[in-house]
Amino acid sequence: MYEFALESSAERTIVSDDGVIIRFDEQQFVELVEAADAGGASEAAVVGNYFLQNGDLNRARAYLFPAAENGSTAAIYYLSKFAGMMADRFPEEEEHKHNQLKWLRLVVGAGHSAAKNDLAMLLFKSNPSEAMQLAKESSKQGHMLADVTLGYFYEIGVGTLPDQSKSFEHFLRAAKNDKVEAYGRAGRAFAKGIGVEQDLNKAIDWYVKAARTDVSSNFEKLVDFVNQYPEFLNQLEEFVLELEENACKGDLKSAQIVGKHLFEVDDWQRALRYLDLAAENNDAEAIYMLSQCYFGSDNSKFAKKSEELLHKSAELGYEKALYLAGILNRKSNPQQAFKYMQAAASEGNAKALYMLGMYYFSGVGTSQDLVKSFQLTQQAAEKGCVSAYSNLGNKYALGMGVDQDVQAASYWFEKAIAEETDEESLKEIQSDLISFMGRVELENTAALLVQLTMRLSMIQVASDTSKA
Repeated sequence: MYEFALESSAERTIVSDDGVIIRFDEQQFVELVEAADAGGASEAAVVGNYFLQNGDLNRARAYLFPAAENGSTAAIYYLSKFAGMMADRFPEEEEHKHNQLKWLRLVVGAGHSAAKNDLAMLLFKSNPSEAMQLAKESSKQGHMLADVTLGYFYEIGVGTLPDQSKSFEHFLRAAKNDKVEAYGRAGRAFAKGIGVEQDLNKAIDWYVKAARTDVSSNFEKLVDFVNQYPEFLNQLEEFVLELEENACKGDLKSAQIVGKHLFEVDDWQRALRYLDLAAENNDAEAIYMLSQCYFGSDNSKFAKKSEELLHKSAELGYEKALYLAGILNRKSNPQQAFKYMQAAASEGNAKALYMLGMYYFSGVGTSQDLVKSFQLTQQAAEKGCVSAYSNLGNKYALGMGVDQDVQAASYWFEKAIAEETDEESLKEIQSDLISFMGRVELENTAALLVQLTMRLSMIQVASDTSKA
């Protein structure tokens, strides 16, 4: 097995059962593989775990099964991980779930603390009492990830009544033992006073530590906290500068995160540099944001670049890019606009569903189809697209793509009047309702017009007040 196990790498890292990162230089890894190939069961378990954590299931299997047959408890435990990954990939194959449970039970019987924690997480819905007992045993044996598990269990009441104080106690202990999964939970507890007295200074410290350790998972939580408590803006800005430094040193993940953040806070000049780095690696969201930095420019070169970037992001399947490209191309290239809008709608985007319905209604890039137009408009309305409400009301009122139904029409017009905030859109609804008089007998046209007049007055008052 030696020849296929080796790949060039400056350093190998393996996460142990307790979440500790173990590093090997290339020579150490070569020696480890040689020992595994010579029949060393414990070494084979470590090598198999390495490949398992890197997603190479074939190589992991090649080392773990022989090691397990030679009695390695660690190898059996890693086989339970292997079975869990297979179950995720092939959820319809019950064999993998069965094997995962079987192998976990075997090593739990041998007193394996990490296996007890894993089995607790596997059983918390089907057997909450056993799950809680296993998590407690794992924690008593010193498995620090069990404190994270117990934090969740006490929080939601697995095998016990919810207890926020105990939940916080376990999350904090795990965080103090450098379990990354608990950093954000400790920050949240201090921020909201959950199971402990509110302490915003401790909250920001834990949020920053969480973001510094795993920026992908925790940066937005830090931003949300600072948005709620702006007095900690300096800490956020200091962390953003750290990310910029890391990005300048070639850290792609930092470039992605900081570029997108600076874009969101409208600091486009700073954002451009980092979005460029992320875009070079085909980050579809970064490419879209980069296109928006150039969008609307009077400079023809920048305008063209914006268009090219938008299309590239759309071709990579980014939903916002698909929708915008579908809008912008409806006159210049209706077939392409239809294709993009159809792709955005397939992702469940309510606005895209509504616009695709409009395209079918008008025949933009496709043949006119009133039935499909109605169906898509209905889907958009049911997903909360306010613009679709009055359009759906019109379709029911006039029987376009559906049998005429004045009750349904009245319902959707009433909903549109109640939720629409755009003055021009409300005036269009008013015009439609007036046009129906004498030809479409809605049950409550007069009442709807009164509601509409009141809504327009309220919007006008609000507008005048804001200007004053």
